[in-house]
Amino acid sequence: MADPKYTPCFHCGEDCGAVPVGYDGKDFCCNGCKSVYQLLNQYKMQQYYTIMETPGVKFAVEPRPLNQSFSWLDNDELVEKLIEFKQDNTYRATLYIPTIHCSSCIWLLENLERLDDGISRSIVNFVKKEVTITWDNSKTTLRQIVRLLADLHYEPEITLEDMERGRSRKVNRRIIYQIGVAGFAFSNIMLLSLPDYLAHKEGLELTFRDFFGWINLLLVLPVVVFSARDYYESAFSNLRKGILNLDVPIVIGIITLFCQSLYEVVTAAGSGYFDSLAGFVFFLLIGRWYQGRTYQALSFERSYKSYFPVAVTRLREGKEESLMLQDIKKGDLLLIHNQELIPSDGILIDGEAIINYAFVTGESLPVRKQAGEAVYAGGRQTGGGITIEIEEEVEQSKLTRLWNQETDNRPKHRFMRLVDIVSRRFTIGLLIIASLTLLGWLWFDPGRALIAFVSVLIVACPCALALTLPFAYGTTMQIMGRRGLYLRESGVVENLSNVDVVVFDKTGTLTLTDDRQVDWQGRPLTDVERQLIRSLCRSSVHPLSQAVAGYLTDSTALPVINFRELSARGILGNINGVEVRAGSSAWLEVPVDESVNVNVSAVHIVFDGQYRGFFSIGNSYRKGLEPMLPHLRRVGPIHVISGDNDAERGALMQLMGSEAFFSFDMSPADKLEYIRHLRNKGLKPLMIGDGLNDAGALREAFAGISLADDVYHFSPASDAILEARAFGRLADFISLSRKATAIVRMSFFISISYNVIGLTFAVRGLLSPVVAAILMPLSSVTVVLFITGVVHLVARRLAFK
Repeated sequence: MADPKYTPCFHCGEDCGAVPVGYDGKDFCCNGCKSVYQLLNQYKMQQYYTIMETPGVKFAVEPRPLNQSFSWLDNDELVEKLIEFKQDNTYRATLYIPTIHCSSCIWLLENLERLDDGISRSIVNFVKKEVTITWDNSKTTLRQIVRLLADLHYEPEITLEDMERGRSRKVNRRIIYQIGVAGFAFSNIMLLSLPDYLAHKEGLELTFRDFFGWINLLLVLPVVVFSARDYYESAFSNLRKGILNLDVPIVIGIITLFCQSLYEVVTAAGSGYFDSLAGFVFFLLIGRWYQGRTYQALSFERSYKSYFPVAVTRLREGKEESLMLQDIKKGDLLLIHNQELIPSDGILIDGEAIINYAFVTGESLPVRKQAGEAVYAGGRQTGGGITIEIEEEVEQSKLTRLWNQETDNRPKHRFMRLVDIVSRRFTIGLLIIASLTLLGWLWFDPGRALIAFVSVLIVACPCALALTLPFAYGTTMQIMGRRGLYLRESGVVENLSNVDVVVFDKTGTLTLTDDRQVDWQGRPLTDVERQLIRSLCRSSVHPLSQAVAGYLTDSTALPVINFRELSARGILGNINGVEVRAGSSAWLEVPVDESVNVNVSAVHIVFDGQYRGFFSIGNSYRKGLEPMLPHLRRVGPIHVISGDNDAERGALMQLMGSEAFFSFDMSPADKLEYIRHLRNKGLKPLMIGDGLNDAGALREAFAGISLADDVYHFSPASDAILEARAFGRLADFISLSRKATAIVRMSFFISISYNVIGLTFAVRGLLSPVVAAILMPLSSVTVVLFITGVVHLVARRLAFK
């Protein structure tokens, strides 16, 4: 009797059985899958099924009734331990969802706000299988959100470990047990197969061969059933979705070897290939374990010190001092200037806090805080300077997640797209070659057909190709980090290698922010006036404001009310009832003295509408700029853009050369349009700025680098942070990235050459499955050693020691 027709579930792809659950002209395997379809259909989210066919996940059991499930999430004390951020009714939490497996999952989970209007934002980390959700707790609750996820068959896994800070996921030890089982079977099958290896003819040796063949069959069964289980699950899961992944030819090889060996043992025609089968699986698993370990080494939760190398301002005994981020302790008092990010959770002690949590929640509406209220890491102060008391030491996972959460929305890099294309088309080509090899050998020498067929399937696995990108760029990223350039993610190395024009912001990037010559031009200031000016300027992180504040360090700072900073114009605020303004002459509408040295910047001061004079600030350029310029010219044309007037055009032209391009009096929007214009011309600009008035330009650039001095100011728009001490090595960083990309090309060539050579021997029947299985992880090791060795050699030649 024929088996009933296989009917795939429209939602998950599982077999619907003899009696499918019908709805809307579609077949479902259970009421749970039908319910998910109904829910998505109700909210017009059918696109979930167009990104990939049958993308859903089937529940092992029917969902629990609403009044019986997740009731413990009504316990505020327990929920509080899961909450990462809480501001009024805005909450945020990260949930681990092990069933995330494809692009449809990502699309659905990042569109949860269409299913629950209380959810404002959701971001998926596909690698970690986590979704970070921000919601309005007055409209929905964590229990309702978890229930919604469960209804969609994406139930979060919440354990007691999730209640503890600094938790780490349990390591999956199953692959270790699988390797152990396969290794035990392989060694014993090799021992029992000695009669088959020796020259046997008749009698006792033949009897031993048949007897040991049955024992080998028993030994190999756990290998086929348990050790190779992950390959079956991966292959069959993708086949149900119409995808041929790299595990498909491996499964075909395992099944082919086992069936042929089983036939020979049962019919006493031979001892089979159990040794090859066990060795094949054993070395495959070692290769998979090694690859997993190497990926883990490169996808670690990188230390916040690698991303935030700059300092914060700590208040101690009434004095300000710079403090490295990793040295922040609970109880420290930090001074947070306008436009600075709060590095860790704390309590507001003093000042007018107007905090923008867009970096955390996606909502750009500023929140006002009063003394004694909590403030959270990632919030950006948009008013005057505030003092906070640190409640927790800096937590790396919060800061790195904030910076990286926008990375997934960017287009893939060129080599990453190439690997994707190779992976999609490789399996089809491999199956064709293996099938032609089998047919050819069946015609010429049937005895070699099976071995040649399986060897082709094994030896051509492109594992080495898959390791090329993460190791080449990951190693380069680590070397750069040790020398002062901290990248958002490894793919930035490729972007940096392809830039063909260099754009500098002037103030705070080309010019030094400290050791400036500051002079007051005008009637001498009184002690009270000096106090007012310092109080206003210390609330800003603009280099000119900091220069003035540093000049007036002998004055005591006062609280600033209604502080505002206007990009490319100036700052203002109310101090003890006096409105103080500091900024450009054009904004303050004051006359400009033509006799003033054109190589200095001016900060004009107005008290209650009365012009008082200006500070002249001598500009000196960063150490290492001049010797670096010839190397940067080989990268491409150099552009300088600035919000200041063109007083320094002559000095810059003398420094940069007449072939450089200069643009002045530019607002942040003008800088953004300038970079956009370069992109529209087909150029790939590298933008280097300080992240103050050029965040949009940094984001728009092909690669954006934020320069960091000893003031904690972090721009999430940037692809990288460059420590000021490493500024003179910018050209070397670009050179290293270009050489790393060349190494990627070389590694691609080595990997492809290995596959071609291996296929040549396998097609000719000169390669056994065991040898092929050994060569596969060996090729990965070879590529990894080649990449890391050559990258470090290149770095050493560039004096990156």
